[in-house]
Amino acid sequence: MVSKKILLQIAACCGLSVSTASQCAEVVCDIDVSGSQLRLVVPPDDDIYSLSRVDTPGDFRFAAQYLPALDKFKTYVYGRPKDKFVLLSAQEFLIKPGNCSGDFGRNRLYGMPYEGEFSYQCRLVCDH
Repeated sequence: MVSKKILLQIAACCGLSVSTASQCAEVVCDIDVSGSQLRLVVPPDDDIYSLSRVDTPGDFRFAAQYLPALDKFKTYVYGRPKDKFVLLSAQEFLIKPGNCSGDFGRNRLYGMPYEGEFSYQCRLVCDH
């Protein structure tokens, strides 16, 4: 059985209350675009307006949010055909705390200007 002191330390590390310390996990997304490999680490955050994002070579933007209180992980992929980003894909995944059994979100998209390929795959990482 985990002691209350250990739970408090985990909670402090993750900026969470004791009741949500068991949800102290993050989602890691591996991105492949235009021959470049990138990684986005998405921390848990119950603020629905908070996003983690990365702009990639090839005029793509990948944004994501992990909302542990709602058991949701959301991804957004944008392309920039001209002077502003345009949403290409929005997806939502159900994530149960402690379900660290494999990858999810294997996706491949194509965007302008030259039908560039953007792919990503995510996984829940529970060990800190």
